[in-house]
Amino acid sequence: MNITTIPLHKRYEKILDLYPPQKGNKFLPEWYKKNKFINHYESHHNFYKGKEIAGAKNCPAIQDIITTGFVIPLWANFYFTTLDNGEYVYEFTISNAMGESIDIHVNNHAENQTHGLDLEKTSDGMILKLMLPYWFQVPEGYNLLFTDPFYHFRKDIRCLSGVVEGDKWGTIQVVFEILKPEFHIEAGTPLIHVIPYQRETLNITSRNGEEEEYKAIEKKMNILDLKRTNYKSLFSE
Repeated sequence: MNITTIPLHKRYEKILDLYPPQKGNKFLPEWYKKNKFINHYESHHNFYKGKEIAGAKNCPAIQDIITTGFVIPLWANFYFTTLDNGEYVYEFTISNAMGESIDIHVNNHAENQTHGLDLEKTSDGMILKLMLPYWFQVPEGYNLLFTDPFYHFRKDIRCLSGVVEGDKWGTIQVVFEILKPEFHIEAGTPLIHVIPYQRETLNITSRNGEEEEYKAIEKKMNILDLKRTNYKSLFSE
């Protein structure tokens, strides 16, 4: 599958040059990069020696989710400050760089638009959103799932998730919660994770298994337990 990113306007070409969306494996969480992959033999011996044992980096489900799809990095510096009187101010340096009003790049949802949502809002009840300066050209029949970067555990903002029909509409407004009264996010920081998937009708049913299905499941689970491996290693053999 090929996805092409183009600027919304010609004047944004430099932004795309500097901070292009890239595959998820280019924006791995810092803890993940620092952690060591420990095989089960080593982990077994380390356990009895009080040393580091196999942890989250060994989990194939975590590896898959953080490397699937692509990540959009923040395309300018963003500053947010809460003043002593409770009011707040923010700066998004793209507006200065482009000579444009900040309202073109940062907007909001008023409190009456988010009624009933348990969200961390600004002091006046707003939810802020950044206007994405890119357009994604997506194959026919594909959606784009936008969500906060998986396993980054950041403490300043949290992006709200959403799905768009990517082949019909190729851009979004990145809506986010504010988790701290004061923060600064550098350009190039992972902002939002995007997972393309094919749009199709989902039918989900439930039934009891056949005897052969139960035996096959039990066999696979036993092999996983006996070999102390993960399902990827099992099915690659």
